[in-house]
Amino acid sequence: MSTNDPAHHPAVPVPPQSGATPAPSGEPTTSPYGSAPVPPPYGAPGGAPYGTAPYGTAPYGTAPYGTAAYGQQAPPAPTYGSPHPAPPGWHAPWGARLPSVPRSLGTVSVALCALVAAIQVIAAILSVGAVSEVEDYVAGRSDSLATVNAYDAVNAFYVLALIAAGVVSIVWLWKSRRFAEAHSPGWHHARSRVWVWLGWFVPVVSFWFPLQVVRDVRAASVERRSAPLGLWWAGWLGLGVSANLSRNLLRSADLDSWSALPLFETLGALASLAALVGWALLVREIGRGQLDASLAARGAGPGPAPY
Repeated sequence: MSTNDPAHHPAVPVPPQSGATPAPSGEPTTSPYGSAPVPPPYGAPGGAPYGTAPYGTAPYGTAPYGTAAYGQQAPPAPTYGSPHPAPPGWHAPWGARLPSVPRSLGTVSVALCALVAAIQVIAAILSVGAVSEVEDYVAGRSDSLATVNAYDAVNAFYVLALIAAGVVSIVWLWKSRRFAEAHSPGWHHARSRVWVWLGWFVPVVSFWFPLQVVRDVRAASVERRSAPLGLWWAGWLGLGVSANLSRNLLRSADLDSWSALPLFETLGALASLAALVGWALLVREIGRGQLDASLAARGAGPGPAPY
């Protein structure tokens, strides 16, 4: 019989591979195709390295989606009708190059609006003496129209101040809109950028388009909003209505109707003061929010107030 017959040689055990653990008798070391891998025996090395997480689970210290990590509280689900949290990438990433914050324009805008309100208050005071002076002039009791001339001069200066305040404020709003779009590219603005200018002059839509533009600029720039948006807009609309009533009254040939001029001018003064307070708070809030966002994008801390 040949010596190469395996029956004449004793079985020689094969040493296991380095780092491997022999599987217990009767247990397969591999799994069929398409099935889950067989876990290693108790005490055998295997699985994910220390400090990492198995596939499909969250790393240590973090929580799967919709749950909270150990020791942390899960965020509450949004209530019905409330906005959902902003998606990732809603804000500009850290280090992004943002447009400059129009702080100086905001300060000049508030200053010019304060000038408009001051002139409106002066016009309301002069209107009382102007109406009385016109009545005396028509009745022949006086031939002086000094108060009327002063009232007309104040109104002419009011128009110039209003134009200057309007131009500066719209330029500020335009630059603030550009910053808001760069800072929050995911935010949807109700009106396109061209309506930052046209919204103030196009009839009918001028009653709400500018409000929407300012609202969206603030929403895209400020996370915690507290400035009274409605106070500013109500004051602005009230000022426009009182100015139109006063202008139509002065064009009337009925001098008896001029007695209502002080009332309209006083309402305009109150509306201009309300609009001034609301606008100043809005400009300050938007400017502060954009300044903080600009500093945060550069890795700096929050900045000072715009004024």
